[in-house]
Amino acid sequence: MEKKNPNQDFNMDDEIKKAQEELIKEGKLEKGIIDSDESITEGVDPEELAGMRNEKELERLKNLKRIKSGDRVNYFMVDNDDRVREVAFKFPATKVIMNLAEYGVSGDGRLYLDLTKAIEVLEQNKLFVGKFDVNDFCQEELEGFGGFLMSILRNPRKFIQNLSK
Repeated sequence: MEKKNPNQDFNMDDEIKKAQEELIKEGKLEKGIIDSDESITEGVDPEELAGMRNEKELERLKNLKRIKSGDRVNYFMVDNDDRVREVAFKFPATKVIMNLAEYGVSGDGRLYLDLTKAIEVLEQNKLFVGKFDVNDFCQEELEGFGGFLMSILRNPRKFIQNLSK
């Protein structure tokens, strides 16, 4: 029986290609860029894909039954380059939520969340998983994220109950 030399199967080009693919994957993960699933047809609109992913995330949160400090929460948005991006953060402790959730009432009587302050507090407490830059998204996408944040942070138990209905 012939013994194989372990160096015999080593191919430098393959190793370089693997290393490059890993670096690309890590870079995308850090930026929250999600490659579309192979099961999804190419004709799917990025907004629809983000919506489908948000629905899956809501289902996952509903199955948790309870959101507690440190739990990962994901929200999917379309960036300015029409790519679906994941904005993930660790659910903050109540003390942080009290600093983060500065609400106000607009002139027409609507409750609003100071999204800028909320994002700053999440960043200061290192709760974002990966990099999040508001400049990568249009106003409409950020408003959707702000609404999601306000709903889940204000009362996570009620948020889960509403999902279950």
